[in-house]
Amino acid sequence: MSNSKNNSKSNLKEKEKKVSFFQLYKYSNKIEKVMIFFGAISAFIQGLCDILEILISIVLNLNLKILLENVLKSMVNAMVSHDQQKILSFISEHPNIDYGKIYESFQKSQYGTYDLTSKDFTFNTMDEIMKRLYKIIILLLIIGVVAFVTGFLFYVLLNMTASRQSSRIRSLVYKSLLNQEIEWHEKTSPGELSSRIISDTILIEDGIGSKVGTLIQNITTFLACYVISFISSWKLTMCKYY
Repeated sequence: MSNSKNNSKSNLKEKEKKVSFFQLYKYSNKIEKVMIFFGAISAFIQGLCDILEILISIVLNLNLKILLENVLKSMVNAMVSHDQQKILSFISEHPNIDYGKIYESFQKSQYGTYDLTSKDFTFNTMDEIMKRLYKIIILLLIIGVVAFVTGFLFYVLLNMTASRQSSRIRSLVYKSLLNQEIEWHEKTSPGELSSRIISDTILIEDGIGSKVGTLIQNITTFLACYVISFISSWKLTMCKYY
């Protein structure tokens, strides 16, 4: 009996064939293929949104630094005017800034003789800065909403199609088992069959589910980072390969 069981197991292993990744989708119908397509597109958009959020966050931080120009503007006006009231008002408005130390270090620097009243010293107004910040924040919110929607879509669509395909595979395997002859069932352990049906379909469902969307998302983000780096400075991008 043990030899017959071992022979049956060896025969089963010999008959096992490797299946490619795309063959796992052979049991999907037209509706599920459409769902897979939109899930992949959503994962692609999600990957683009990730890199866009990073870029917009950098731009937002840079624009926040521009707000310091207003402080610099008031300080320069106080330096140029030499008006005691303006200097005192600046010190009272910004008590954490050591005006005397900054003015002394500026006079000792190479720019101490520079004409501060020149037109080269131009500053953005507070309204211009806030308008720019509002646009960036609104754009960041829009990208965040798009990223949330696409992330939800690719997760739900791909997992739904994977679950439906795995249940269809289970039913097809069960029908195939019913059509087998009695001799085949005598040589095969029923516990092994049931465990294989459950475990293998779970692996298939896990492999064609949301992990595919995560893979597409990560590849898109990776490629987008390289494209942006080459556009901004291809020489600097190529430096890391030398």
